[in-house]
Formats: sequence, structure tokens, C-alpha cells
Amino acid sequence: GAAGTEPLLPLPQLREHARVGMVNLITDRDGVVRAASTALDGKLLAEEVATLGFESRAPELTRLRFDFSEPNSYPVVSFADVLFGRTTIDFTDRVVLIGATAPDLHDIHTTPIGVMTGVELQANLVSSIVHSRYFTLEGNLIATVAIIFASLLVGYLVLRMNAWIAA
Repeated sequence: GAAGTEPLLPLPQLREHARVGMVNLITDRDGVVRAASTALDGKLLAEEVATLGFESRAPELTRLRFDFSEPNSYPVVSFADVLFGRTTIDFTDRVVLIGATAPDLHDIHTTPIGVMTGVELQANLVSSIVHSRYFTLEGNLIATVAIIFASLLVGYLVLRMNAWIAA
């Protein structure tokens, strides 16, 4: 295929237990990541991971706006520490994402709640899918009705306030 379109597969030692999927974050015009695109062929990595032992699946949307936890909400363990047995953490029955966190690798993204690494964004996306915490945009009709209702309510309150002040 074209340069950069071939999948980057896990190390041979990890492939047996790994899931592979697309990582397709959408950066909005203001430079903030709020969503992932599911419009490409294949599943998102987060969708693949979310199917491991969970009864969940991503909604049928092409733009999945996901919920964010606070930055640094997920434990981070050095891959080298795991590889060489320098950690006492038991990873049994846990979802483990392996990714770059070093600032020099430039896998840093601005989110609505702060700066996150790519792997932390993926953890948030997995959590959003597993717990069905994602946002959908309402249609234009609903938004228009809500704006008109809010405008009428504010107008009514201003009139009542003027009557109260005059009394």
C-alpha cells in the first residue's frame, strides 16, 4: 500500500494476546481533540479493546465524541520495568495499553481538560465505549427549540424582575 498505510503490528512476542485497530483521532479547528473517527474500514483500537470481556460496543457514529477522565487518571508503568520484572503490579484481568509517553516522541494532544499522551487518550476512549459515556449532537430542530425556549424564559424573567423592581 501507500507509505504509512500498512498496519504497525505488535512485537511478535505480544501478538498472540494483542488486539490491533485503527487510531484515528479528530483534531478540531481549535487544536483540541474531542472525538475519534470511525469512518474508516476496520475498527478503532479502542473498539477492539472494549470487546475484551465487556458487553459493550461503540455506537454507530462516524464521529465518536468521547468522555474524558482527569489527566493522569490511569496508572502508568514503564514497559521496561514490566519486561524485566521490576514491578509488583498484577496485570491479570486488566486492560493494558502499551504506548509512548515520553515528551520527545511528540504523541501529546490537547483535550478539553488538559494535555494527554496518545495512549492516555486511547484509555479514555476505551473507557467511554465500555461505560457508554460518549456525546452525540442533537439535531437542528431540537437545538432551535431549546434556543427559542431559553430566549422566552429569559424574556419572561426580565419582565418579572422589572415588575418586582418597580413595586
